[in-house]
Amino acid sequence: SGTRFSGAPLWRFTLRRDEQRRFLDDDAQQAAVPDGFTQQPDGWYWNSKHNVFWRASTRNFYRYSELTKTYVEISREPSVDKELRLLAEASSIHRHERLREDRHVIVRDLAKAAQALKMPIDHLARPVALFAVYDGHRPAPAPTTGEAAAEATTGESLEEAPPTCAEFCARNFHLKLLPQLAEFKG
Repeated sequence: SGTRFSGAPLWRFTLRRDEQRRFLDDDAQQAAVPDGFTQQPDGWYWNSKHNVFWRASTRNFYRYSELTKTYVEISREPSVDKELRLLAEASSIHRHERLREDRHVIVRDLAKAAQALKMPIDHLARPVALFAVYDGHRPAPAPTTGEAAAEATTGESLEEAPPTCAEFCARNFHLKLLPQLAEFKG
C-alpha cells in the first residue's frame, strides 16, 4: 500500500523505550561518586581541590561559569595512549667552522619533566611532549688586526661570547611554559 509501517505494534516500542529509560535511571543512581567529590544541596557533586562539579545522572564533569551563571561541561579528551606513537630524534650538520648558533630541544615526556620540577600537568591529555627548534643569531665579529684577528677567524674567542638568543630560549623556554601549563585548567 506504499506505507513504511513494519507492522510491529507501537506499544512495544514505547514499552522498550520506557524500560531502557528506567534501566539508565537505575544505573545513574548506582553510579559511584568519584573520589574527592562531596554532594551539594542542589544535587551536584563538587571537588574543592580542582573546583570541578560532577552530575550522577550524566556522569560528566562540569565547571561553573560565573559569567553565564551556568554549568559548562568539560569535554573529555579521547585517550590516545594506544592510537598515537611518536618517535623523535634530531641531528644537526654545521657546514661552517663558526660557533653553532642554532639549538633544538626535545622533551619526550613533558609530564614527567613537569613532575620533576614540581609543576604537575596531570590535567592535560597524554602523551605530552615538547619539540622546539631555535634559529640563532649572533652579530659578526668586528674586523680587528693582529693576534685578535686570528682569534676571530678561528672562532676561539667566540666561545667566550655570551649565549645566543637561541641558546637562551633553549635553556629557559620550558621554565616559562610549564608554570603556564600547570595553571591552565581549560
